[in-house]
Amino acid sequence: MFDADAGAPPKVQLTLYTDAFIIRGSLVTRQRRITDILNNAEDMFLVLGEVTSDEYGSRGETIRAEYAQINLTSVLFAVADTTV
Repeated sequence: MFDADAGAPPKVQLTLYTDAFIIRGSLVTRQRRITDILNNAEDMFLVLGEVTSDEYGSRGETIRAEYAQINLTSVLFAVADTTV
């Protein structure tokens, strides 16, 4: 997707809190702020890589996936796990 020699954009580790889940994953972006990532998305969803997902109040198993498509209308707030 991005050429490593051309200064590939960094991966940002995000935690997204939706109406039903806590979703952690990485996103490759050129944006420098979380608000820009969420508000300037080309589509109404984000595609995260290396995803883990937990339901609120669940003591069950954590769901893991290579990729997940997250609908932005369900995101309540987001936190970067690393400095953007």
